[in-house]
Amino acid sequence: MKRIFKRIMITAAGVMLITCTAAGAWKISGRSKNVLTTASFSNRIIEEYQIPDHVDPGQKVSKIVNVKNTGTRDSFIRLRITGLLGTRNSEDQLVVDPSLDPAMIQMEFNTEKWKYLEDGYWYYADILKPGETTKEPLLKSYQLRKEADNRYKGKDGEILVELESIQASSTALEDLWKVKKEVLGVQESKCRACDTVTKVTVDKDSRIVINEGDADLFANFKNLLPGCARTQSIKINNQRGKGVNLYLKAEDNSGKAQTEEMKKKIETFLGKYAFIQVKEGNKVLYQGAVNGKTKGTGQPLTKGVPLGQFASGTKKELVVKLWVNTEMGNEYQNLTGKVDWVFYGEKSEPDEKKADGTGKNDPAGNSSSSGNAGTKMTMSGKISPKTGDSSQIFGNLCLLLAGMGMMVIYKKKTVYIRKGKSENEKH
Repeated sequence: MKRIFKRIMITAAGVMLITCTAAGAWKISGRSKNVLTTASFSNRIIEEYQIPDHVDPGQKVSKIVNVKNTGTRDSFIRLRITGLLGTRNSEDQLVVDPSLDPAMIQMEFNTEKWKYLEDGYWYYADILKPGETTKEPLLKSYQLRKEADNRYKGKDGEILVELESIQASSTALEDLWKVKKEVLGVQESKCRACDTVTKVTVDKDSRIVINEGDADLFANFKNLLPGCARTQSIKINNQRGKGVNLYLKAEDNSGKAQTEEMKKKIETFLGKYAFIQVKEGNKVLYQGAVNGKTKGTGQPLTKGVPLGQFASGTKKELVVKLWVNTEMGNEYQNLTGKVDWVFYGEKSEPDEKKADGTGKNDPAGNSSSSGNAGTKMTMSGKISPKTGDSSQIFGNLCLLLAGMGMMVIYKKKTVYIRKGKSENEKH
């Protein structure tokens, strides 16, 4: 019976130690959903024109040519307009007659909102925003000059309008069109999201709060185009009374409610074309694919990138840069990728006192107590506070109860042995 009792007490003590360790585990986390979108870059010609039966020399014909931004990104616009004269074939295609002077088609252009440059293009002197139409048309009307002789009689004519557009950035304007924004007199629109600063706070209750609500972690990472780069700051503040080690990890959340084809496109976009870099000062904490599934610099983003140790009251600023590979094709337009960014923290400071009250820290996290008859028993169990002081008290209480249980076992064993010896001595 006593042996059974001893086994029960050993089992109970073991359960107490396991419970103690589990109850003392300390880990907190905060989650923010980030939506990354690729831009839909599209502009089209809006034309108001009624084809006349015929045009006499000197006759003015209304032909209004505008451009509308049907995409999701600001655009720079340029048009090339060419007059053509000739005859139509059986397939209703115009066959140009080189003997006829296309300058006989006189066009009325708007020179207030459009500028003609030496490259032969008319440039819209403003940024065309998504959903907007040019404020003034480039072409208003045309006429056949009075100087046109009988050679032009019965001929057909066309006004060919060619549209080109690029994203509204001074870099693209100079690199692609070799034109400075000062020539057009335009100012790049200020992006509100560019001023967005993400705030991550470990508060006094040991909770991780992101932007004081369920906000998008990177509000600036939207409407992305090939070659596009965005930067955003993350300010981290530890208001908890104790230190904490913080980590950042990424979880791809794009697969829900998507077709298999779309899932594959989004996974390719996040893993092959969209890249992210996390820096603290000059130190690169992570650099690689946004979804963290491809090899990068630093700890894999899917497993958690260490952001460092934050003592109580510590404030740090991280700079996150996102860029899109210039090789990304048009098939990736208008995509929406969803990434869950998870900040999580673990205790960084050692326990203040050992269980034996010496006030010294054991690097292994062990504590010791003494039993009767000079026997010393060591119980392994790392005690860490949870999200408040109550868990630390509970953990210490578990350890105390486990120690008392072990001492009871020891006492029972001692009595049993002594009793046996006394019976032998009688014989």
